[in-house]
Amino acid sequence: MLSSPSVKRITGFLVALFGSLAIALAPTTPASAYPAIKYLDCESGASTLACLVEYAGAVEPVTIQWFVDGAHRPAWDGKTSVRKSCLFNMYYDVTVYVTDSYGTAFASTAGYCRRVWW
Repeated sequence: MLSSPSVKRITGFLVALFGSLAIALAPTTPASAYPAIKYLDCESGASTLACLVEYAGAVEPVTIQWFVDGAHRPAWDGKTSVRKSCLFNMYYDVTVYVTDSYGTAFASTAGYCRRVWW
């Protein structure tokens, strides 16, 4: 029969072993469980619409998708800054989605196309 100190030593060893194993195998989650859009802005001038998005908390791989007036713009996907021509006084509504394996964040902005930069 095992003596009390031997049982305590074996029990302590097993607790340490399985505790370390559990920590090593546990999935890691970033501090932010999904991406956050920090900044989205679209400006227009010279009949050009220019947009910029900044995000944080995303874990690679990250996808960025752009929509203008509800229509997906696949040529813009994956880019943080984009531009296109626009007609003077044309209304635009821009939405961007940033997705990683933990979730999706989105932001929208809208305005009118201008002839000159502000």
